[in-house]
Amino acid sequence: TFVQKRPGNNVETRLYGILQFPDFPVFIDSGGDRKYFHFALEINFSRGHISIGNGFYNVFSAQSSPYYEKFQSLLPSPDFPPPVSKNMFINLGEEIVLFFKGDKTLTSSLHDSLSVMEIIDRLYKKSRLLA
Repeated sequence: TFVQKRPGNNVETRLYGILQFPDFPVFIDSGGDRKYFHFALEINFSRGHISIGNGFYNVFSAQSSPYYEKFQSLLPSPDFPPPVSKNMFINLGEEIVLFFKGDKTLTSSLHDSLSVMEIIDRLYKKSRLLA
């Protein structure tokens, strides 16, 4: 992973990297040095692709190609509609509030949540600084 900072500024402007899992890679790109906030995960599988981030969720699957005979192309998959109708990060905040009010149960274990935070921390600590 790599972290970019502007010279003379200690605030990160971009973080990006690749996580290699046994069967597929995951590309991470986030940052605020744009006219918009950006966070994205790009996950490639042998028969599909998921692109998820700040305000978007796209799932593609290998299907008969409309462009080439006897080939497959990645096309939008109707089997995987977006999990929520609005911003997933806003929904996360709403779920936290509902949990503390006692109106909602946890959807992930504390162990899973801590594991994700440990992965993020390791990525950050192992990243190389780019000027």
